[in-house]
Amino acid sequence: MKRSFRLAESAVAIRQPSGLGHPLPPAVQACYPFALGRSGQASAPVTRQSRPGAFTLIELLVVVAVIAILAGITMAALGGVQKRSARSRAQAEVAALAAAIDNYHLDNGVYPPTDAGGLYGALSPVGSGKVYFEPRPTMIRTNGEIRFYIDPWGADYQYSTNSGIRNVGSYDLWTTAGSTNTSDDIRN
Repeated sequence: MKRSFRLAESAVAIRQPSGLGHPLPPAVQACYPFALGRSGQASAPVTRQSRPGAFTLIELLVVVAVIAILAGITMAALGGVQKRSARSRAQAEVAALAAAIDNYHLDNGVYPPTDAGGLYGALSPVGSGKVYFEPRPTMIRTNGEIRFYIDPWGADYQYSTNSGIRNVGSYDLWTTAGSTNTSDDIRN
């Protein structure tokens, strides 16, 4: 019985030792280091055919675990960046709204009204009138016909005049910065 194995792009014939009428079992063939030529003499060593490279289940699980850990670290760092970004955007929006309120006060002699939607209606009139503040579309919340300015966390900017909260005879403009702690508020 002849079998051929690939060996450096050539085939080597393996012949069973004489006296055996049946082929050698695979376990014995694996231990049989040399192919026998036609004369029964040992010839070139037989190399075992290997499977193409493959990953074991353990290797795949380790890779998945490492990727999950790196993703967790990245997401945690990204969350901190998003918080800082929202806070700096809110500070810029409060400063821009404060400048618009000051300009409105200079032109009209009074501060914008504090009723629902009064600040938006005064600074960004929909119909005619001078526009003091041009908000981004993500900065507007509409409740029917009434529009409000919203902070990066989705809450309304708070606005009050002559409230005694901070500036008596002036106005206060603030956002809670997405928290219930008043020390974190962003104010004008």
